[in-house]
Amino acid sequence: MRHADPGSSSGTFIPGSRVFFWTDRGQIAYGTTKSTSVSTGTHLLHIETDDGRNLSLPAAGVLPV
Repeated sequence: MRHADPGSSSGTFIPGSRVFFWTDRGQIAYGTTKSTSVSTGTHLLHIETDDGRNLSLPAAGVLPV
């Protein structure tokens, strides 16, 4: 299966979509996209992780589940 480049469009990640990313400790974290925004040309995802944290991360560093 081929996915679009996550950094190319916030449309890749709609609210409610499941995502994952690597933490600074090299662990995989899962979450749900709550919303998206663009700041200075960077697509940001606002994510609620499965353990209840709320994060904003660049879309380029997040992958769909």
